[in-house]
Amino acid sequence: MSYAEVAVDAPTGSNRTFSYSYVEGMEILPGHLVRVPFGARKLQGIVVRLVAVPGVPETRDIDSVLIPEPLLSEIQIEVAEWLSRYYSCSLFEAAAQMLPPGGRLRSRTFFAISPKQDNIDGVQLTELQQRVMEFLNGKGEVDQERVVRLLGERVRPSLSALAKRGFLDRSTKAAGRNLSPKYREVASLSPGSEASVRDWLTLSTGRAPRQAALAAKLLESKAPLVLAEARKEYGAGPVKALSERGWLVKERVAVDRDPLEGRVFPPSLPVKLTGGQERVARDICETLGDPSAMPRTHLIQGVTGSGKTEVYLAAVERCLSMGKKAIVLVPEIALTYQTIERFASRFPGQVAVLHSGLSRGERYDQWWRVWRGDYGVVIGSRSAIFAPQRDLGLIVIDEEHEWTYKQHDASPRYHAREVAAHFAELSGAVLVLGSASPDVDSYFRGLKKEYRLHLLPDRVAANESDGRVRDANAPLADVKIVDMRQELRSGNRDMFSRELASAMDDCINAGGQMMLFLNRRGSSSHMQCRSCGYSLRCTRCDVPLTYHGSTNRLLCHYCGLRRRLTEQCPSCLNYRMSMYGIGTQAVVEEVEARYPDVGVVRWDRDVPAGPKAYEEYLGKFRSGEARILVGTQMIAKGLHFPRVTLVGVVSADVGLNIPDYRVGERAFQILCQVAGRAGRGDEKGRVIFQTYQPENYAVRAAALQDYQSFYREEMAYRLEQANPPYSKLIRLLFSHTNGAYCEQQANKLAGILHDERDAWGLSDVDILGPTPAYPTRLRGRYRWHIILRGPDPRILLDSVTVPARWVVDIDPVSLT
Repeated sequence: MSYAEVAVDAPTGSNRTFSYSYVEGMEILPGHLVRVPFGARKLQGIVVRLVAVPGVPETRDIDSVLIPEPLLSEIQIEVAEWLSRYYSCSLFEAAAQMLPPGGRLRSRTFFAISPKQDNIDGVQLTELQQRVMEFLNGKGEVDQERVVRLLGERVRPSLSALAKRGFLDRSTKAAGRNLSPKYREVASLSPGSEASVRDWLTLSTGRAPRQAALAAKLLESKAPLVLAEARKEYGAGPVKALSERGWLVKERVAVDRDPLEGRVFPPSLPVKLTGGQERVARDICETLGDPSAMPRTHLIQGVTGSGKTEVYLAAVERCLSMGKKAIVLVPEIALTYQTIERFASRFPGQVAVLHSGLSRGERYDQWWRVWRGDYGVVIGSRSAIFAPQRDLGLIVIDEEHEWTYKQHDASPRYHAREVAAHFAELSGAVLVLGSASPDVDSYFRGLKKEYRLHLLPDRVAANESDGRVRDANAPLADVKIVDMRQELRSGNRDMFSRELASAMDDCINAGGQMMLFLNRRGSSSHMQCRSCGYSLRCTRCDVPLTYHGSTNRLLCHYCGLRRRLTEQCPSCLNYRMSMYGIGTQAVVEEVEARYPDVGVVRWDRDVPAGPKAYEEYLGKFRSGEARILVGTQMIAKGLHFPRVTLVGVVSADVGLNIPDYRVGERAFQILCQVAGRAGRGDEKGRVIFQTYQPENYAVRAAALQDYQSFYREEMAYRLEQANPPYSKLIRLLFSHTNGAYCEQQANKLAGILHDERDAWGLSDVDILGPTPAYPTRLRGRYRWHIILRGPDPRILLDSVTVPARWVVDIDPVSLT
């Protein structure tokens, strides 16, 4: 008998493996996706390792192998085990990140009225339980999720209670694979039939014209015809007739759902690098060629427009020439379009795309082609770090400071940068991090020599036509801070200061393009009564409702709740409701009124999403069809528009007052990034920050585009408050529909943590809270959190048993 350790997709969420046996002749290898018995059910599992001796005296047999090929490599299994330990998630959850789309098959629970309960008259049931029984009556087995969709989330406890009392029968069924290769039937001439077909066409003049047309098409076509299209054009009868004659052969072929199909990328040659770019690229390439070179992580801090992408391209070219493969990560799906253009032009036919904006079929086919080794480069967002690239030689993370690299809404709550570092360590690959405003933790590691730190302080100007460097020391845009308090004092209540309004007129009159940035969607940020001060808030979230003029509705940006506009105050019943604040929709309305003949594009999360939509927006602006681009943080990241000469930040204050220790860093990063969109072409750029806090250190440093001065001031605050990188953080979050119960549970866990800290003598670990999280209520659930802070708060966390409904976030990038 042979044995294997298997990570099981069990509801207990264990980070341990379970021992199973398998019969002789069954081929089992580490990385295989299998089905195993677990209690009364059969669940999915991933084989982690083969063992000579099982961990338990009695084992059960592996039921079946779900996919013949092992899906995970040894390195991926090691990363999954680390991911499970470090981020406190189940081993299967960690390994499932590396499965192909549709690979994780969740079991489905069904309920049916028990035949033993023919009559429930007189039985005491709650109102909701009564509704459940009425709904299930006469329906047989019903999927639990269908019941939840119709009766709401609160029905789950009622279903469990009814099953426990014997009124309902509960059963669990394994789901089948919901994704598979796509096939289509094609038709071609059967071998050796060409002469017969030609003779028949010569003799059949005027007879069976559609059969003759189809036969002629088959003769002249170099590729097989799609059978469905042939039937549509020539009819089903002619297809059947030629098939019966033995002249037409049908074949079922796989269809590759390639997201880049039909896209043309003109080939581009490597450009001549500047001296600074050449030094950085050479150092990275030398590390690629020397497996013993340490450290293997390179951090590039280069001003916006310094040509970091050209350094990435040079490193990828060296990696591919060595027979290795690469992964390139970008923080937003919207940026993949521009990145794909650059890489697909340099490496035609070698670029794969993996991100959530693709269709499920496209993701499935791309994953399997990467697994087979068809592509040298994978480009994608956060989850692409788990792409099955064998012989990995290089990982590039562009805009490495972006918080979107951290998964915060589902387990495992990993950071792609840390996962990439672990992959690089195990595979010997080189990790390249790039940003104009790196995460201060990354820069801190660079100064400590844990990373190789490279500086690119000069902006590079290149010709649009051939990419050749025109100016290796092009100037950064001039940035001016406008104090909006002074504008109010002087009587200007417009959303644009006089400085920005004048600059906009100059830009339009000169035929230039501009970008207007405001990190807030909608038309007005909130509605408030001028009589009593009542503010319209979401009934499910503790946040104001935002007015959207395009739909004439009030909208919650957290849960999506919509409500009609009201003129009467719900509190004092007076008709004095007014709108306050502005959003991107209001900015668009204002610029369209000012410049009615100028094309305007708005780009935020309210406009249609998806790669094709992003491509359309960018295409309009790039071609000059639109000359004004208005947007949120989506327009601040990595976009290259050489004709943009003006960037206006309508409000630099958005987000500065959020209760989070990273707000200064985030404000600096986004302002620095958006300022870098101006002046990337022939003309020098101009940037205007409008703010009510001109003295804020992050705003001042961003205006100077001086990362080093910002870093020094930010790190002084971090040291004073003992925040990362001078400590580590762990966030424990509890949410519940009952606010009092939520607070009670938070206080209970905090008490346990205090007792354990005192018992173990962990005086260097701070327990902050419990306090209400921000926002205090989301999607109908109240939220309380506890923050553990210290050199190694994990010691305290591991000493207690955290209840199942708590969210554990290791190294959170946000405390909101």
